[in-house]
Amino acid sequence: MRWCFFILMIVWLSGCESKSLERKVTSTESRPTALEPEQITAKVMDVIDGDTIVVMNEIRKSMTIQIKGVDAPELEQAFGNTAHERLAARIEGKIVRVALDEADEFGRRTAEVFENDKSVNVWLIRQGCGWHNWKFDADDAKAAAEKQARKDKAGLWAAKDPRPPWEWKNPPDDGKFYVQGNGTRYHRASCRTLDSRRQEIGLADALETHSPCRVCNPPTEIE
Repeated sequence: MRWCFFILMIVWLSGCESKSLERKVTSTESRPTALEPEQITAKVMDVIDGDTIVVMNEIRKSMTIQIKGVDAPELEQAFGNTAHERLAARIEGKIVRVALDEADEFGRRTAEVFENDKSVNVWLIRQGCGWHNWKFDADDAKAAAEKQARKDKAGLWAAKDPRPPWEWKNPPDDGKFYVQGNGTRYHRASCRTLDSRRQEIGLADALETHSPCRVCNPPTEIE
């Protein structure tokens, strides 16, 4: 009888452990695999250009936001001031919802911006106020908005051959390589992600301290 009692106890304990393990597995499997973007409500304090704004959140902390997936003309370019003015007219001084993305390699916060629950990012592209920056944001809605803007010759697409800002601000490749600010990658001179803050770096030094840019694909060894 004692042996029967011990056997029953072992079976019962095994069943409890099995159920406990099952609960742990189920709990783990039910957890989300990706974090939702951080959502804040903020007031648009300033519109710097066609794709950059300054907002202030509910605790009066200001933040400069790069509008995700949009590459507007520089202010000195054709249509640059118009893109800036249209964005300002749409959201400056208004309360918006901001879905913050991770900081890019230059430390800038990119975000989806919503005004009355409508995407300002998609609206900008649909108005012809900028290019869809698809290499950094493979968003079908933005891709469709640019396709329609081109078809309708909206905004900057009314010009015969609008020049994208990454070509306007960057010279042709000159055989040199550059880093930018606290960025972790090195670039060719013509890389669309560079701006006036670029600093020249030798390829040998770049190979030791930085990773190659995934946009302009600089060489990864010295010839």
